[in-house]
Amino acid sequence: MNNQSVANVNMMKIRLHIFILRYEMVNDNGMAVIKAQSRSSASGLVRNIEIDPREYPIVEWRWKIEGVLTKGDVRQKKGDDYAARLYIFFAYDASLLSWSERVKYKAVRILSGEYPPGACMTYIWGNRTQKGVMVASA
Repeated sequence: MNNQSVANVNMMKIRLHIFILRYEMVNDNGMAVIKAQSRSSASGLVRNIEIDPREYPIVEWRWKIEGVLTKGDVRQKKGDDYAARLYIFFAYDASLLSWSERVKYKAVRILSGEYPPGACMTYIWGNRTQKGVMVASA
């Protein structure tokens, strides 16, 4: 995604625990970027797009963090807190699920109007784990 498309992205803000939070588009060394500032808060920006991972198997992004959360620890559920993270959700695919899982997905679809993601991959900005380490969700 180039600078131009980042500036034109229609994003939905999700607020979880708001104390102090601010998003803005800024110029950082000639790059249009989204700057998030928070204090004791959590939120997210969501962009729904459909991309075939077989056609586009590589995701590329950059992030810049000015302060890590000292208690963040990917290996423990209570340490599941990070300055930044990127979620990639994969579409529901009934052929990959057992009968009981398909029933659960259909129930969620009836209640919410859409299928939940079939899988999720999360990239985190952590300070206690080496770059490139893969960890199952705590």
